[in-house]
Amino acid sequence: MCIRDRTYRVHEWATLDPADHEEVLTRAVWAAEALSRTVGTDGRIAYLWDVSEGKEKRGSNLLRHAGSTYSLIQAWERTGHPPWREAADRALTYLLSKSRSDERFGPYGGGIGRYLVEGSHIKLGGAGLALVALSSWQSATGDRGREVEAREALVIGKDLFWAGLPKGDVTLQRYEGGHGWKGDVFATIRTGMQWLTSEGKK
Repeated sequence: MCIRDRTYRVHEWATLDPADHEEVLTRAVWAAEALSRTVGTDGRIAYLWDVSEGKEKRGSNLLRHAGSTYSLIQAWERTGHPPWREAADRALTYLLSKSRSDERFGPYGGGIGRYLVEGSHIKLGGAGLALVALSSWQSATGDRGREVEAREALVIGKDLFWAGLPKGDVTLQRYEGGHGWKGDVFATIRTGMQWLTSEGKK
């Protein structure tokens, strides 16, 4: 059963029954097709669109670019639709063109690490998502053409992981919601990440 009860930004908000696999897949296909069409020939994902003028506006967000790239890889892996693989490949190439690598030092190993730079900011979340996208690409396609970049991204990924675990544990903070979130989001996140906590390790 699909319950339509509100809009999120300019899109209809639809609550789907997770057991309705056919409907969930249909929605995922629609989303993947729309997303793939935002990937330019240079791999850059159009981030802002002026609906009144019918053209793209200036702006970008590498964190969301990395997440969108990962989503395209997942969509191709599930369906095998060639245009989505091509779009993901272009998006991944663009993402890496916005990365930088240098030698990292610290208590968690160090080495040559690769991270994303946007303006004057280093996008640490983007670095983590880029690592996920790279490893997913390698796993799904068997393509090892970006092996060096993946290993460098792993250095940063390890740093991020261990830096967040000073006592070998994760502390979850309450999130009151917003940005379209519904329901008891905190409880859902806690359940999904239980294995990271001391309680879940027992």
